[in-house]
Amino acid sequence: MTSAAQPNAAISVLSFRRLMVGSAALWTAAVLLSFWMAAENERQQAVRLAVQEARTSVQTDIGFRHWVASHGGVYVAPDAQTSPNPYLNVPDRDVVTTNGKHLTLMNPAYVLRQLMQSGFVAKGRITSMKPLNPENAPDEWEHQALLLLEQGETEVTEKVLSNGKAAVRVMAPIRVEQSCLTCHGDQGYKVGDLRGGIDVTIPLEKSNEIASTEIKRLALNHAIFWALVMSGIGLMWGIGKSHIRKHELLTIRHLITQFSIERAEEPVYWINESGLISYVNDSACSLLGYDEREMLNLHASELNPDHPREKWAEHWRSLKEERFLRFDATLKRKDGSTLPVEISANYLSHEGQEFDVAFVRARISQMTSQSRDV
Repeated sequence: MTSAAQPNAAISVLSFRRLMVGSAALWTAAVLLSFWMAAENERQQAVRLAVQEARTSVQTDIGFRHWVASHGGVYVAPDAQTSPNPYLNVPDRDVVTTNGKHLTLMNPAYVLRQLMQSGFVAKGRITSMKPLNPENAPDEWEHQALLLLEQGETEVTEKVLSNGKAAVRVMAPIRVEQSCLTCHGDQGYKVGDLRGGIDVTIPLEKSNEIASTEIKRLALNHAIFWALVMSGIGLMWGIGKSHIRKHELLTIRHLITQFSIERAEEPVYWINESGLISYVNDSACSLLGYDEREMLNLHASELNPDHPREKWAEHWRSLKEERFLRFDATLKRKDGSTLPVEISANYLSHEGQEFDVAFVRARISQMTSQSRDV
């Protein structure tokens, strides 16, 4: 049977639970992704800081070397720490001043090595593919870095392990200048050639500690933000579940009520404000000999001659005021015969719609009297 007011389609508790679980999972994944990206950025920032420190140190070393080279080296008094450089084969390596003081020439590499050992500049290494001092021979990493510099790289940077700990290593090129040819001219170098490189290794421990502190702060912030939104999702789950349960209960009640009315022996008619039939049960159709489709196209006045169309508005006003009316009437069947009945009319307002819900009882005594007369 066609109902005048069907229950609204609603999401089930199971579907709503899936929606909430999906939302929670999606939110958790988003927070984890955000945290991972932020933490990874902090780790990369730690590396960038260490690289910048190493780069600055390398440039400082190169600056010192350039200054010494621009002056053709530096003469100092030899001592236990600074003995004459056995790898420096140039005239006037060792000289005596007019007052008899002995001096030895320190070339740029010699000066820079002492500065590194004394801690005046960052500790690093000077290396070359053709070193005069065997101590300046490249290790495996430096060898590969020098090859890259020969191929045109302006700097070589890599994250490495130093003494079992994470570190970054940066190498910058040393180019042959005119002053370098005094010591290295016999090695075949020309001005502008790659002479070697200076590299500095910076441990990541300090930078990682700073990054670790920031990552902990990020973790706390993300956890708080995650918990706040999850609380909101939990609140939505509680409210939504309660609403759905109530709606399901109302739906069940509606279905039970509708089933009971449709299967009831007593005829039931729903009539709208205009007097048109909106709903009938099986008994109503059987009573008057119509099928459901025919009944839904009729006006109440076509079934009840006592309520012609022009009097329907008056009946409707009375019903709205009283909310309940009981009266006798004579209904007209499809075959033209009439049937005395007692009608209980009830006013119903549902979701903005108004109805006259009429329960019909045949007047048995009069039906029996008519039957006897026949």
